[in-house]
Amino acid sequence: MIICDKCGISSHPFNLSFHKHDGKFLCSACDLHNYKKDTKFWTEREKNLINLLNDKKGKRYDAVVPVRGDAEDYYVVEKLISYKLNILVVFVNNFFLNDIGWRNFHNLITYFDCDSVTYSPNLHSYKELVVTSLRKFKNIYLPYKMILHQYVMSLAKEKDIPFVIFGQCQPQEFAGKFSYRDNLRLSNWWVTEHEYNNILYDEFIGTGLHLDKTKWDLIRYPNKSYLKKVNGIFLSNYLPWDQASQNIQSIQHDFFPQQQRNTFDYFENAGSSVYYQFHDLLRRLNFQPKVHDHILREIRFNRLDKKTGMHILKNMDQYLAYNIKPFFKNFLQTTDSGYRWFVKNRLMDVKHLIREESPKKVNQIGTRLMYEDSKISQDEFVKYTKGI
Repeated sequence: MIICDKCGISSHPFNLSFHKHDGKFLCSACDLHNYKKDTKFWTEREKNLINLLNDKKGKRYDAVVPVRGDAEDYYVVEKLISYKLNILVVFVNNFFLNDIGWRNFHNLITYFDCDSVTYSPNLHSYKELVVTSLRKFKNIYLPYKMILHQYVMSLAKEKDIPFVIFGQCQPQEFAGKFSYRDNLRLSNWWVTEHEYNNILYDEFIGTGLHLDKTKWDLIRYPNKSYLKKVNGIFLSNYLPWDQASQNIQSIQHDFFPQQQRNTFDYFENAGSSVYYQFHDLLRRLNFQPKVHDHILREIRFNRLDKKTGMHILKNMDQYLAYNIKPFFKNFLQTTDSGYRWFVKNRLMDVKHLIREESPKKVNQIGTRLMYEDSKISQDEFVKYTKGI
């Protein structure tokens, strides 16, 4: 097994490559990270972005901006407005938000005075998709991602909007899978490979899905010929991305970070009832929890020493504690016996992490991202709400 001498990583679900430099192994993520220091390179990349955006203007809106009420959304929206783009902010409801998440979304569109669309899929159909995804693939976010990409790309086509703009490209930032010189574009291949865990549409709708065929288009990515005038791009492909520093800036715009377990980053994914709970437990079951990526990110930016980070990664389980019952009780509305059956039969390998408290607190290592005024959620699984 090869281990990166810079960050200590040995594998990643988006795949890593390694090369030897001056007698030391460097992973592709750390190798790509070295470009962060090249000011001239990024000045040219941003010029390329601005030229690209100005070359293709929409009739009313220049770009669809998918958001989830996260801190990253504030950075993306502010940056695009600074380019004098007319943007349409689109929020696809995954029904996993808490009161903080809804408040942050409404504050975003109010603060920046953006036109917005909120789309809530049929809740009955959505729950069936989540149940199917959980049963077949041990994944509760897959239906949301499939609906999100289908909806925003179709909406852009329908309204003749030339761009759908996302913030961070995770395979690039966390695994160095693509060069910053690559002009990345979203496609059916892209989302299947990097967003859907290589789960094909036909595989998802196969045996076990109890949903009328008329609802299947909810998760079907539009075909290539239909989307030939719509470009899905990532800002991090053109700007020197520093997720943590950018997210912290959101408090200037009245964003609410959230106190959460299982992470020291109170900004990313703030407002979700499941991200650092059941979703993160399933990540731990399949690979690594999200704090794994956070630690490596901070090591690469020299904000966390490698020794401390590697100690936590090697002893990760003692820092984790998951309360997953609210998902079953409040979202799926299953019985207690159904919940216990699932834990016993499907979560046996991580059952020891379903507990009230962890022996050690992972959030002690990252005071910079533990904003002292971070909020505590008062209402989980808020289906829909308006205003701030």
